[in-house]
Amino acid sequence: MSRKTFYFVMIFGFTLILVSLFLRKYQQLSNIFWIGGTVISYGIWSYDLYQRDMPKKEEFIYDGFLVCSVRDPKSGEREEQEAWVAYAKEELGLRLYWPYEDTNQNDPIGGRICADNREAIKASRKVYIWWNPASYGSHYDLGVALALGKHIVPLNLDRFEWTMDKNGQKTKSFTNILKKLSEELDNQEV
Repeated sequence: MSRKTFYFVMIFGFTLILVSLFLRKYQQLSNIFWIGGTVISYGIWSYDLYQRDMPKKEEFIYDGFLVCSVRDPKSGEREEQEAWVAYAKEELGLRLYWPYEDTNQNDPIGGRICADNREAIKASRKVYIWWNPASYGSHYDLGVALALGKHIVPLNLDRFEWTMDKNGQKTKSFTNILKKLSEELDNQEV
């Protein structure tokens, strides 16, 4: 229930109570308004207290999810990721979900891995990307992050050139999407 709706219903309930006070000479009608107003006001007030105890949408389990190649990282990529993950956890104090460590990779088809990563991305405030265009899992995770409207922070895009067509025009690709996001984030905090 939105705050606007909550206040409207509360005012409506209190209005019924006030109307009942003015209708005292019509005892039966007055009682109906009094009871109705009291029930509505108390019910909404109780519901609001209940809602305050519920977790908020803004509360996340993880500060970040690291999209990366798990099966076939490029040479030296795993070591660089390990160093960044250690920095993010120890120096920045981030609660980071790293599929290499946190997702059970024992899945012959990959459906459960995709579902696990999707849920972890949902539970993360930001999505950090260690991009490897050859990783199909990274494409999937990036698509999930884009679909959920997550704040995306590319980490290693300085290693990649814009994808161009034969006429030298930028073409459609995930690498170009990430490079554009990276340009927009240049002056923002990672």
